[in-house]
Amino acid sequence: MLFFGIYTLFFSFETTAYQYGNAANVVVVLMASAAVSALILDSILLDERIYISSVVGVGLAVSGIAVISWTGEGNLGLILNAALAGSSYGCFFPF
Repeated sequence: MLFFGIYTLFFSFETTAYQYGNAANVVVVLMASAAVSALILDSILLDERIYISSVVGVGLAVSGIAVISWTGEGNLGLILNAALAGSSYGCFFPF
């Protein structure tokens, strides 16, 4: 049931984010926030330590995704909805 709720959050926020901008920008924010939320949830739920190499790796991944895919247009609705969708998507990774 928990997974269904998380998936519903992901789907609804992602769909809403597409109304505010380009699909590439939605995916950039979504994947970046998924990486960050997975790192944080691994630490909380699985008691894993967050090493500096993990933080640097996530930072490089987020900046790499942004450099490759961001088209320069976006607004607060896109960023908030895509970040919430990405965070709920990141909830799947610890499990």
